[in-house]
Parts: sequence; C-alpha cells; structure tokens
Amino acid sequence: VFTYTVTVNPIPAVTSSPIGTICSGVAQNYTITSGVAGTTYSWGRALVAGISNAAALGQTSNPITETLINTTTAPVNVIYLITPSANGCSGSVFTYTVTVNPIPAVTSSPTGTICSGVAQNYTITSGVVGTTYSWGRAVVVGISNAAAVGQTSNPITETLINITTAPVNVIYLITPSANGCTGSVFTYTVTVN
Repeated sequence: VFTYTVTVNPIPAVTSSPIGTICSGVAQNYTITSGVAGTTYSWGRALVAGISNAAALGQTSNPITETLINTTTAPVNVIYLITPSANGCSGSVFTYTVTVNPIPAVTSSPTGTICSGVAQNYTITSGVVGTTYSWGRAVVVGISNAAAVGQTSNPITETLINITTAPVNVIYLITPSANGCTGSVFTYTVTVN
C-alpha cells in the first residue's frame, strides 16, 4: 500500500478595510492583512487625475506608506489593486480605495480697512467646500479691545476701537480646516482708522 499525502494550501484573501481617508501630503499607514499566515502582497495603482504622484506598479511593501498629493480643491479617490500570495497560491485581486482630501487654504483678501467703532464684515473664504476656520489676534497697542483667541465665527464682525490719532494695524491669524485636514495659518491685516 502506498500512501500519497497532498497538502492543500488555502487561497489567501485580503481582510483589511477596503476604504481609507488621508490628507494630501500626509503619509499613509495602511496595513494589508489576511487570515492566512505568511501572506505577502503585490500592489499597484494607476496614474490618477488630480494626484501629482506617478503610477505605482509591482510594489511589495506592507504597510503602504505612500504620500499622495491632491492638486485640486476637492477630494480625489485613488484605487489600489492588491494581490495576496501564500504558499504558492495567489488570491483574488483586492481593491483598496483611499480618499485623498485637499489641504484647505484661505483665499480671501489678506488686507482690509475699517473705521474705529464700526463692525467689520470680513468673510473668510477657501476653494475647498466645507472649510471651517479658527482665528485669533493678540492685544494691539492703540486698540482698546482685549485679545481674541480660538474664535470660529465667519464672517469676522469684531468692532475694533482705535484710541490713537493714527491708523493702527491689527493682525488676525486664521487657520482653515476641512475633512480633518488643516491648512497653513493665514495672516489677515486690517487697518483701523
């Protein structure tokens, strides 16, 4: 009697999340997983309109740590195709879609002029839909108002009081945020006559 033993290896499948979200310019940290021990992965993605990165082919690193750059003002989806392999067996191609959110920037004017005792009406704007803003300003010599910290109202409607006989510049620092991504601090300077 001859005994022939055959080992039947399982077909690996990717079990990590099929979706993710990152901010433009921030490295990913997407760990590919499988229920089959020892699984390795080959992955790639095409060139995507609105993403400045070149296509990626035949990559094997895990986790995926690419830093994608969104050159638009809207979220862009990037699709990765991941093939798992274990013990000489290849599994089905897995699709991982990551949404790359743009970094918001303030697009409204960096300067303004108001009269002392008259409410401002400075509307903060951005090209990224849904952007919110946090702003503040220090105490300024010649302006009787206290400092403003952690404000979120938009437009800015503060009434500044100039207690001098000359124009005084007041600098606001505005931070835009959208979809969990924070943009650079924007400086708005208003001259209070």
